[in-house]
Amino acid sequence: MGMDYSGIPGDYTYSQTHNGKSVSGVIANGSTSDRDLAAQRSAGGADRQAGDQGGHLMADRFGGRNDPSNLDAQAANVNQKDQANVERNVSNLAANPNNTVSMSVANFNSVGERPDATMINIGVQNNTTGEKDEQHISFQNASHDLQESWNNAAAQADPAIDPSQNAGMTDEQREAANDLCGAEDAVDDSLGSGWSHTDFDVSFLDAGTTDCDAAETSIGNEMSAGEASEGAAEDGAEEGAGEGGGAGDEDGLGE
Repeated sequence: MGMDYSGIPGDYTYSQTHNGKSVSGVIANGSTSDRDLAAQRSAGGADRQAGDQGGHLMADRFGGRNDPSNLDAQAANVNQKDQANVERNVSNLAANPNNTVSMSVANFNSVGERPDATMINIGVQNNTTGEKDEQHISFQNASHDLQESWNNAAAQADPAIDPSQNAGMTDEQREAANDLCGAEDAVDDSLGSGWSHTDFDVSFLDAGTTDCDAAETSIGNEMSAGEASEGAAEDGAEEGAGEGGGAGDEDGLGE
């Protein structure tokens, strides 16, 4: 994971791209500014959903900023339960003077200003032994009820083929389709009148000379005869020029 433990506690780095906001640094306990309730209420802009809260990426309890660079629209369950539980544990770890705790938080936006998910990386360095323990945690930015409905829907999903794909087929046709399953060269009319199969005449592949071959041979012979006649005419012209005393060179054009 490669966490950085060299920074000054409480001196966080904030950034934002078209994919969302992020913040990272070495944790220090203690708030350093007053909350901006107006900024929290407006976080997410037009993409804010009912029940959302203005959630901090880097918690106020760690000295995180109380301005839009550190606030996003976040489902209340995620803000007050999921992420809050992580922050309590991090606070306890950072309270131990033998620990250096590094943390990064990134909110991912696929579209708009409301994050789809929050990704948190946490690293704890034992300042005596140098041993490090690093972990990754992530949350979907959705209420617990909605996430539970997703889980229930996934658990109830039928792994069988969607029956709508077989609409209008008889049991016999479905069995034949399942038996074939990609073997296109074996298709025959067993699927019913909606399917047809044509046996192409491939006997010409075994013939000694095809019609095309014969045509090409005839054309080839004609070309050979024409080339021979043309060559003879050129030879005669060259001989005639030679006998004439080489006058062709006097026009300045060369041969």
